[in-house]
Amino acid sequence: MMRAFFLTFFAALAVLSAQDDPFSLPGAKTNEIDKASFISEVSTIAPGEPFTVALKITHPDNWHSYYKNTGLIGKILKTEWTLPEGFTAKYQGWPTPHLSSSFGFKTIGYENTVHHLYTIVPPKNIATGGNADLTITSNWQICDDSSCKDGNFTTTLSLPVAKSSQKDASLASEFETARVHYPKKGEKLAVQVAEASN
Repeated sequence: MMRAFFLTFFAALAVLSAQDDPFSLPGAKTNEIDKASFISEVSTIAPGEPFTVALKITHPDNWHSYYKNTGLIGKILKTEWTLPEGFTAKYQGWPTPHLSSSFGFKTIGYENTVHHLYTIVPPKNIATGGNADLTITSNWQICDDSSCKDGNFTTTLSLPVAKSSQKDASLASEFETARVHYPKKGEKLAVQVAEASN
């Protein structure tokens, strides 16, 4: 009986995922309906100085993406980088999740807007005066209580290279708010997640 239920469930999920996606993400710095964007905490980078960038995902109402432990179903965020020679990128870890639901089951993830933060480290010997092109390719899944859609996003952010880095003042408060949703260093995440409110 349970086997028949799950066969039916996943067959329905496959059909729903193949339908038109209300959360389609064309490859641009910010997509046409502003659901995903790639932003940098600095407007200028410097040789050897780490800086933070973010993949920002804004979900449609009543939809959610997934934490690394999804619950019963769901695909987690996967990201690939194309960086200039000598650059490195490191994920800063998963933001604190919320409890959501899909198909009547509780799942763990993110609603509203979530920032996934990454540390980029340029090489110390990079030449100044030019630009560094950072390309991010990300895939994830969003679901509501009755359907799921795959999201994907590819874009390139070009940052000038100078002798010293410069913070982007227009994004300072956004990155500050994003960090509030990350567990503090050394703090274990207690997944006593509460229902997310829209």
